[in-house]
Amino acid sequence: MSDGKYLAYWAEVVDKRPVKKAKNLEIVILDNGRGCVVRKDDRIELEDTVVYISPGAVLPQIEEFEYMRPYGFVVSKRKIMGATSNGMVLTTKCVRAIEDKYIGDRLMLSALPTVGCVTINSLITK
Repeated sequence: MSDGKYLAYWAEVVDKRPVKKAKNLEIVILDNGRGCVVRKDDRIELEDTVVYISPGAVLPQIEEFEYMRPYGFVVSKRKIMGATSNGMVLTTKCVRAIEDKYIGDRLMLSALPTVGCVTINSLITK
């Protein structure tokens, strides 16, 4: 869990709830108290460690985040099929895939387990 100064950090899934208007979506509740709407296809389970990205973060303009282009790549609190999503969640599998693709490039998502956060200087901005 973050101390509030990071835009993205590791979080643990502590609960899951259905999205009533969408069978393919669910809400994951994180140990920071935030709920985020995710696809069931992401197969996020209780006690999974994920990367939580806070509202206000600006994602890099890369292929993996192209679906965020209509929003200017800005993460925000949104209503999705009637459910509130308080930010964005990336699975560790997604983070590893981005790391593998962009390693050595400007984009790096290196875990810092000693402080429990993700380095995001070149990933997202305010």
